[in-house]
Amino acid sequence: MANQAQRVKEVCQSIGARLKAGREAKGLSLNDIAANTRINQNFLKKIEVGDHNGLPAPAFVRGFIRNYARVVGISPDDLLYDYARLLRLTDTEEEENLSPPQELKQPGFTLTMPPAQMVALGLAGLALVWGVIYLFSPKANTPEPVASSQTEPQTAPTPSPAMSGKALVLSVKGVEATWLRITPDKGTPLDVLVGAGQTKEYGADREFHLTIGRAGGITATLNGQPVRLPTRNDQLVPDLLLNRQSVGR
Repeated sequence: MANQAQRVKEVCQSIGARLKAGREAKGLSLNDIAANTRINQNFLKKIEVGDHNGLPAPAFVRGFIRNYARVVGISPDDLLYDYARLLRLTDTEEEENLSPPQELKQPGFTLTMPPAQMVALGLAGLALVWGVIYLFSPKANTPEPVASSQTEPQTAPTPSPAMSGKALVLSVKGVEATWLRITPDKGTPLDVLVGAGQTKEYGADREFHLTIGRAGGITATLNGQPVRLPTRNDQLVPDLLLNRQSVGR
């Protein structure tokens, strides 16, 4: 277990060191990288020092690594391979299983993956990666023209039937693509991505703890009443407590 923990640490630090070296070779600051990729600067710092605690779900981190690598002019392929190796290590799987296996041999039989299945899996992986890249690219945050039907006066969202039994209903609307961590009643944290113009609702009995990846990236209401949120542009807003007393503050 100690050897495995050391290997996890080495892989994390290796990914961060290569990205940092590429950034310094280009004469760029972390602020420059954040401006080009629209990734929160605190997340970039964690990746550079090899501290992956507190980062969003792995699908988002893959997009962070790929976008960072492209800005500093290095190939993301080796970094993404090492990140996949890191995920396997943290899941306590053997490192040897990470090489792309086309044939799995066991005593007494041979199992070969059909080429068509390998191609389908590869295309699915590419689609996921490109989706993350699009969500975190500047183009994804460019407002699109809205149809005339959307110019009608907006009303507070009506709680869905699934929320009707909850004392508190939190509604969040994306101003731009923004990562959130929502914890209802000190339960299991939910990592979500709210797109520009998208609205999502969550229910709780007593309170919510809310972390916002980019200040100003969302608006929110609690039981239909506006919630006053910090507006420091592009900054991480950690662990906001939202309850009945939060409305109108």
